[in-house]
Amino acid sequence: KLMISANTVSFINDRMKYLSKELTGVEKDLENYKESENLVQIEKEAEKVISNESDVINKIVQVNTQLELSKFLLNYLTSDSVEATLLPTNLGLDDKSIAGMIDTHNELVLKKQKKIQFSGIKNPLIVNLDKQIQNLKNGLVKSLEKSVEFSTIRIQQLNNRLSDVNKKIKSIPEQERVHRKIMRQQKIKEELYLYLLEK
Repeated sequence: KLMISANTVSFINDRMKYLSKELTGVEKDLENYKESENLVQIEKEAEKVISNESDVINKIVQVNTQLELSKFLLNYLTSDSVEATLLPTNLGLDDKSIAGMIDTHNELVLKKQKKIQFSGIKNPLIVNLDKQIQNLKNGLVKSLEKSVEFSTIRIQQLNNRLSDVNKKIKSIPEQERVHRKIMRQQKIKEELYLYLLEK
């Protein structure tokens, strides 16, 4: 084990020396390029556009997650196999009213399951619980349909916004694209260097 550890340390130290040289080289390339192309102003503008792109992409991911969760639950609720069964909870839906309806639905289903053990399905209490469960289920279906519709519209809006941002990115001069490429290389090398540093 000691030999393996020593070998690992030696390997990591060699890689770090190599990466340190490469990182210094990339940093020097970046410095020279920025000086030769006078990139200070372009860089600030590009940073804003790229930050905007990242924000829009994050929002699309979030809204798409909500859309898929709503669709999943809607399909589950409208399938024939779901009569009066418990619904999945804590799915991560942002709409608190839907989460509340699911909790209430599940409480009623549990109540019905307890009561039905001691009485028949025609018992007025069971009939009343069935109506409440069905009403909640119908309300959930409507709320989820609205959620799907809203999320679909929101994704379309965000995709349009992303398209506008991408047009701005394409309009960034060639120098900035080269600059971003060098920056990416620097970030990759830095991340690997820091990763090895932790080992």
